[in-house]
Amino acid sequence: MDTCADNRISANWFYGILAVGCLLNVAVRAQVGRLDDPKPIVIATTDGEIDDRCSMIRFLMYANEWDIRGLIHSSSKYHWKGNEKHDRKNWHPVSWLDEQIGKYAEVYPYLEQNDPDYPTPDHLRNQVFVGNIGYVGGMERPTPGSRRIAEVLLDSDPSEVWLQAWGGANTIARALKSIEEKHPDRMADVSRKAKLFLIANQDNTCDEYILKKWPDALLIQSNAFGAIAYSWQNIMTPEQQKHFDANWMKTNILASHGPLCSMYEAHGDGRFRSEGDSPAFMHLIDVGLGSTVNPAYGGWGGRFMRLDNRWRSAPDDRDRYKSILRWATAFQNDWAARADWCVKRRSQCNHNPVAVCNRDNTSRVLEISAHPGSKTELSARGSFDPDQNRLSYRWWVYKDAGSHWDAAPIQGADAVDATITVPQQASGRTIHIILEVTDDGKPPLTAYRRIVIEVSGQPVKAPPDAGSDPVYLRTRITKLSGLPRESGKWTFYRGVNLNGPPIEIDGNKWEGDGAPNFVCEDRPINSPKIRLRPPTNEDRARMIHSFRWNGRASMTITSVPHGTYAVYTYVWEDNDPEQFSISIEGRIVARNHYSGVEGEWHRLGPWIVPVTNGSIKITSTGGAANFSGIEVWRRIDGKERARR
Repeated sequence: MDTCADNRISANWFYGILAVGCLLNVAVRAQVGRLDDPKPIVIATTDGEIDDRCSMIRFLMYANEWDIRGLIHSSSKYHWKGNEKHDRKNWHPVSWLDEQIGKYAEVYPYLEQNDPDYPTPDHLRNQVFVGNIGYVGGMERPTPGSRRIAEVLLDSDPSEVWLQAWGGANTIARALKSIEEKHPDRMADVSRKAKLFLIANQDNTCDEYILKKWPDALLIQSNAFGAIAYSWQNIMTPEQQKHFDANWMKTNILASHGPLCSMYEAHGDGRFRSEGDSPAFMHLIDVGLGSTVNPAYGGWGGRFMRLDNRWRSAPDDRDRYKSILRWATAFQNDWAARADWCVKRRSQCNHNPVAVCNRDNTSRVLEISAHPGSKTELSARGSFDPDQNRLSYRWWVYKDAGSHWDAAPIQGADAVDATITVPQQASGRTIHIILEVTDDGKPPLTAYRRIVIEVSGQPVKAPPDAGSDPVYLRTRITKLSGLPRESGKWTFYRGVNLNGPPIEIDGNKWEGDGAPNFVCEDRPINSPKIRLRPPTNEDRARMIHSFRWNGRASMTITSVPHGTYAVYTYVWEDNDPEQFSISIEGRIVARNHYSGVEGEWHRLGPWIVPVTNGSIKITSTGGAANFSGIEVWRRIDGKERARR
């Protein structure tokens, strides 16, 4: 057997396939006008937590999207290596990243066939540095990691550099401090160049140094990352969870998709675990949403609003997690396609379609001027799929991304051509239209275009409750009844005025905060001067203004007789909006409740609770919750009705 000949045939086959893949990729990029578009420069810092390691698997599978200049180990308030002054805390050996790159090297030949822009394994190895890992917030001394960041920020390339803090920001802060100390004349240039994306605030270096010394640098802080972090099952809808459950993960990622995907540290049963850090780089994937043009535009990594001295996660439809989860099906399918790329030739894989809008074949945001009351014609003709799959189209208004508070009518929302009618009251404002082009491949993949309609004229003043339910907030409430008759016979059981005295609400006598058989240790607060929305009667207002506050609230009614009960809770917002979920006996009954504007209150429920253990426990998770009152009704069964 001529093994040399066989080797030559295999090599010729591989390089032939690679050449075809390169030509196809170049042809597609040329057709969509992206040959000259520079990739975003990216430096990621990580504390090595298990969800960082999960995020890094996905990051490496998208490594073709960026110019990676640093993969840097850092610390956080949850993880540090320890030093002469501090013991280690939950530190994972830094070798994990080298091991992942080693598995990337094994699948690299297939990845490169699907897109020759994937960096070589050696390039990635050369970007790994150890930063400030000794202790949380440690930035006293420069490290190889901080020096690498400073080097990239100070080089002659004026391109933006996206600095991602998956853990603490301390290694980034040390790099900036070195520039401040040694190159103070370059601080203005570096401020324009540096773009920071923080996952939460995992040490004090952002507040205590970066924002004080570098106020002009763009800084985004994601607080919506929880959508795909450890508590995702408490946040996602059942429909969304189908793309994260054990069956989906095993089928599309974990099994038969090569050594890199097999390193993914899912739960033991195969369920998605956590990727709280992935929004930092998902924000930079150019799928056509223009998320880097303006943080308020939104994209796979979430949408943001300017608050104080940074950009923070913004709600979509009063739900901050929706700014990520509205794209969840698409980005999970996209990830599944990348997993196929790890083990299959290009001809066996699906690739993203290309969305063309009004003959513009780039991925850039399309800006169109229009007059109030006019009609704007949009067309996706010319969109194509590199794998010759059939395409479907969807046009929709991204209301929260624009400055007009209401939707605009779309004719032909599911057709290749669409017509937008610009509302008269949109004068002087913007309307964001999203075009989705989806193929019928396996898995189905989506490309986007964002169209920003700039409406002429002077802005019409928005209603004060824009973004809320104006009818609810303006309608005075003086009485709320119990459960509807069709649900059965009910009697008032108990009401508890949290942090307040006994009181009468809707003709029912409530107990005060010190009531027997009731336990709540959350922080007591009283804010009587805040105007309530909607307005209500004096007694209910006093009850709402006195409340208990906690990020993980807990209250328990004890000595409850066996039976069926209906529970209401009064919650309200005394300042900035929060988002939280409410559970009763461990079962989520209100998912991702958005607290709303200052003074906004709601009586949530009723939630039906069968009691067999003598207690009703109410808890919350997510953001901080203000609970003002608990109202409980009891169902009257046949025996009790006869006794009465």
